[in-house]
Amino acid sequence: MTTVMLEPPATFLRCPSCGQVGQTERVDARAMHACPALSGLTAPLVKVKRPDDTPVERHLLIEREDYLGNSIGVGRFMATRTERPDGSFDCTAYAPTAIGSLRGADPNLSLGALGTIAEVRSQGAQRHQFHDEQLAEIADKLRDLDAEMAWTGTQGSHVFAAMMLATLTGQASHTMKLGASGDSFLVSLFGNTGTPDQTTTQALSYYNTGQWVTANEVYQAGQWAQGGVALGSPTAAQASGVVNVGAANTASGSAFTTPSNVYGVLVYDNTLTTKDGFCFNFLGGPNSVTSGTFTVVWAGGFLASITC
Repeated sequence: MTTVMLEPPATFLRCPSCGQVGQTERVDARAMHACPALSGLTAPLVKVKRPDDTPVERHLLIEREDYLGNSIGVGRFMATRTERPDGSFDCTAYAPTAIGSLRGADPNLSLGALGTIAEVRSQGAQRHQFHDEQLAEIADKLRDLDAEMAWTGTQGSHVFAAMMLATLTGQASHTMKLGASGDSFLVSLFGNTGTPDQTTTQALSYYNTGQWVTANEVYQAGQWAQGGVALGSPTAAQASGVVNVGAANTASGSAFTTPSNVYGVLVYDNTLTTKDGFCFNFLGGPNSVTSGTFTVVWAGGFLASITC
């Protein structure tokens, strides 16, 4: 008997915004690309029957709540929605790189050198004094707004100080290991209840404690599980005086509907018994998805950056 090898049919993909076409033999394929029509933002391609078909989906850009002109890593937009005619949509959320630093504070640094809006606006006594009365009034209103909201650009995206201390002091039960043979890390979604704090005690950085209790978590069984989705391919590499922690984009199942808005993520070490937090990343404001895929895109491929 002759055995005939059958080739799987091709699946065509096309970008609703720039028209770029891709082809794969995987029926569950998900493809992202830097879309030139969206100023280089990472956006998904969608399935089409033929490569020259025009997709019925469209991309809709969502502006960040905290955007003031120089947000770190991700710029003006916090997400791209891929909307379908039936009202369902996917969400590609852009997570800024969480910041950590082992350097001492330097009040002589310029605003640009400080790196993030979050760091500048949380300086308290060192905050900028505006000579223009209208600018001063706007700044005061922004500070008042920050005081009313739980998770904003003020809290931003940061590495937990307790994690760095545990690593530097060799606390075996709290030391994290990255890499191919390292620990397992999970990414959990959270709403706007509670206020993240990079300087919190070690015990309050754990998953399901403090700000990170499951009552504040956003999840759906079979789509984005309670406790989180695995962080794929975590790596750590030195670039001059900076250690960058990278990972693959993190995605839900294809039929996720958020019961509430997603404001940010907690990345924590699931191998450690105490489930210590590594970092948290603010997603720019309320993000949601309806019967679609929720994808977290790490800015530049990095979820965290530690300056030494």
